[in-house]
Amino acid sequence: MKEKSKDKEGNGNKLWTGLFLGVFVSIFLYTVILYYFLGIAGLRIRFSQTDPATLIREQIKEEVALELDLLLEKLKIELPARIASSIQGLERIIIHFDDGDVSLPQEVVKNCKKEFQSLAEKTIISSLNEIDLRPYVEELGQASFELVRTTLEREVAGKTYFFPVARWLRIPITVVAE
Repeated sequence: MKEKSKDKEGNGNKLWTGLFLGVFVSIFLYTVILYYFLGIAGLRIRFSQTDPATLIREQIKEEVALELDLLLEKLKIELPARIASSIQGLERIIIHFDDGDVSLPQEVVKNCKKEFQSLAEKTIISSLNEIDLRPYVEELGQASFELVRTTLEREVAGKTYFFPVARWLRIPITVVAE
């Protein structure tokens, strides 16, 4: 009877030893496979170049439209003072004829300056109001779109970056653009 109980205890120890050995070998193999895939093969990150470029294009278009509108409003505010300073040299108006010259009176000169300034302001402001800024905004947006796409393609896409997880493991991360 004693031999049977020893036999059962020996089989029990062998069972636990085999189970622990199997678990250890499985964990070791999974660790080696994980190390291979992470440490040697690495990770690949795929991204679309057009998504960030489109986002940046739309933001630039909004900013440019806002800035150009502010610039035009500032021009309209500063315009009267600039025109007035530009026509300061017009103190005398002289009309030349074959027989001689005629100088206009100061009241007429002041009225002419006033009319000229008013006419110049109205003309320039109406021209500024009629300017369609959309083509310029679209052109700047498209230029930024192309610049971002080419920069992403040249500077980020296809490059491999190493992420240090431990002293003995650096995971290579490759950026792939679509």
